[in-house]
Parts: sequence; structure tokens; C-alpha cells
Amino acid sequence: MSLDKKISAEPDPSIHFLPFSDGGVLYKQGSRRLLVLNQSAAVLWCLLDRASTVDELAAALSKRFAIDLETAGRDAETALELLLNEGFLGEGAAGLSESDELPELSATGPEQVEPLQWSFRKTFQTGGHFFELASQHGEVLAPFFALMDHLLVEEPVTPDTRFRVLKGAEGGWDLCLDGRILEQGILDASVLPTILMVNFACSCKAMQEKLLFHAAVIRMGGTVTLLPGRTASGKTTLAAALAARGHLYFSDELAVMDVENRMVSPFPLPMSIKPGSVEALAPLYPELPDRPEFVRPDGKKVRYIIPLGCRAGRGERTQVGRLVFPKFVQGAPTGMRELDRADALHNLAKTGSSNRPLTAGDVEAMIAVVEQAPSFELQFSNLEEAVDLLEKNL
Repeated sequence: MSLDKKISAEPDPSIHFLPFSDGGVLYKQGSRRLLVLNQSAAVLWCLLDRASTVDELAAALSKRFAIDLETAGRDAETALELLLNEGFLGEGAAGLSESDELPELSATGPEQVEPLQWSFRKTFQTGGHFFELASQHGEVLAPFFALMDHLLVEEPVTPDTRFRVLKGAEGGWDLCLDGRILEQGILDASVLPTILMVNFACSCKAMQEKLLFHAAVIRMGGTVTLLPGRTASGKTTLAAALAARGHLYFSDELAVMDVENRMVSPFPLPMSIKPGSVEALAPLYPELPDRPEFVRPDGKKVRYIIPLGCRAGRGERTQVGRLVFPKFVQGAPTGMRELDRADALHNLAKTGSSNRPLTAGDVEAMIAVVEQAPSFELQFSNLEEAVDLLEKNL
């Protein structure tokens, strides 16, 4: 492949560059695509409009970093390959998202006729979103009411979302979203997880101005520790254990960050505990093994808990004190290693959950967080050792 032709072309004007201490960030306007560059790749990007060959780029890198031309040439080719493959130079995949997708809801079923009066109707506030839940059958709503009691709204409000649970004509339960059937014939074990999923999705949609990350959040001391991670990283299990030790529970699933001041708000929905974590958490939550098991819309079996007495209040706003990226590895020794800012920013960006195009303010906020808060990777297989290590290294 000839790289000379590629680098002689002007970069797409919709791609923007923001520098930071360990390199730089490229993001494509109107998308959620973000690419973190190390220092040499960031310098190369800034030189693209002044060089037409790999040799010219290598010479500039050699002078800038005091390295030999052969090494500089390899670095230049590697960086150009990255830019080409990621779609930030020439034609490519720029605009595709690396972030976790939030569930999309589409209630396309028949309209549902409201009764004159519901036997059970309550409204809950999550993330500034008012979610009204109603049914003529209180027994099916009881688990939701018990788990969400701390988010109950007592005063009359106009709900943003109206969710109804009806007896299905052919058995099971019909679920209605804002006047239309969303799902039909749902079994008892899936009603609670589906309601929680809909509440989560509606709340996230209402927080479009916020930066959202797929992360657990626990306040330890005067700041919050973010535990960003994908499924099976161990973030929920760690958050449950830390909350049981008296640290303030903000969230086990979503970090909600204000773009302007980078303060994090609570999103304390029930924790979803998978079977593999029950044994590890049972000493801290003795009731957990006996709690009912539910089936989520994705087919996974879970039990739900909510830490009592150590939840953040609705008005809490706290700065990020550190980022800890958990990595559960069966049988591995427990240990923490500090990440450089480029790796921390890359890992944080991968856990983004905001279903909207990135803005310059979003990227600047992420850069500011990793510049100001130390970042670590936590590998663990023993929960108690991991929690001890997190507490010791506050």
C-alpha cells in the first residue's frame, strides 16, 4: 500500500483535534466516534498539512523526539495505518460508535384503553425523569415498589413516561408504554427486569445533555471512584461490596456526569447480581441467596439488591477522585497498576453510553477528568482482596 497518496490528502474537515498532556484526541463532528492518540501520533497529525511523504513525516518526528530516522519511519507508518484503519484519514469507518448502545424502545402495538381508576399507581424519579407505573394487580408490581421505594415521588407530578402492566389475554402479562402495547405475554420472572430496563432507557434518554458512562460509582471519602467497565468486568460486584462496607452508593451501571463542571450525580437503581457473584457477596448480603431470581430481556438470570442506609441522595453532586477500570480474571492475583492518561482516556471513551453526537465540550470534559484524576487498572479474582486494595489506596 502506498501511504504517500493518503497523507497528501487533506483530512476531513469534520474531524477535530484536541491536545492533552499525553497526546491528543480526534473526534468526528456529528458522531460518537473518538480516537485517542499518543504523543508521536498526535504530533504526526499536526504535521499532516506540512508533509507529503512518509520520509518528511519521519524526519519531523526524528527531530521532535530525538530518535533515529528508521525508528521514526516505523512510528510514522504505524500512526498512518491507525488513522487510515480507524477512518480518520481518507475513506474509512469514522462515525461508527465504540460506545455501549442504550436500549431503543418502540411501542408499536395496539393502543391501550385506560381504566377509570388504577388499583396501584406510583411515580418514581430517576435521573430527573418521572416514571409512572400502574396496574390493577399489585402483586406483580410489589418487587419493583420494594426496590425503588427510595426513588418514590410523593407529591403530584406530571409523569414523563406512563408504564402499565395488564393481564394478558392469552396468559402472562402485557406491558404498555405511553398508551401502546410494548410486549405481550411476558412471564412473571421477566416483568420486573423489563420494567427496570424501560425505566433505565427512558431515564437515559432524558439525560441527553449529560455525559454517560457504563460504570459503577461509589463515593469513597470526599470524591467518587468511577469503576468503568463492560459486562463481566466485576464493577457491580465491587460496588456492592464497597457499599456494604459503608461507602456511599451512587450507581452500579451508569455514571452521570455534568459536562460543564464534571460533577457526578447519583443514579441509584437496584443492583443486578448475576449467579456467579452470589457466593462472593453472600457474606455481605446474607439474604441474597434466598432472593428470587428473575430473567432479564437479554436472557440472563439475576437477583436484585439495593444497598440500604448508604445511598446517595438526589441532590448529591461529587467530583471524580479516581478512575479504576476493573478486570475480573478467574484465579488471577489481585493487583492495581497506574495507567497513563492516554490509556485511561481510551478506556473511558470505550465505556461511553451517551446516545448522541459528541461535542467539543464532551471531549474536553473527558480529557479534564483523566488529567486531574489518577487512573488504575484493577485485576482481581478475590473480592475481599480487591476491596481492601481499593480502600488502602484511597
